Amino acid sequence: MKTPKQEAISYNARERAMKAYGYRSGGWTYKTIGIEMGVSASRARQLVKKAERLIKKEKNDESISK
Repeated sequence: MKTPKQEAISYNARERAMKAYGYRSGGWTYKTIGIEMGVSASRARQLVKKAERLIKKEKNDESISK
């Protein structure tokens, strides 16, 4: 079980990844996303990929619960 602090960190990490995903969906390059978010282009790519995994997991969870 996660502590409240761990939950907050997880939430913030998720929001950050989703923000990067939104930028990428809008046609931004990883370099531009990195500049906007204060990270490298490589880290921006990691965040986008993390968001894609989260989205896929949420879709799978939804289909299982139906």
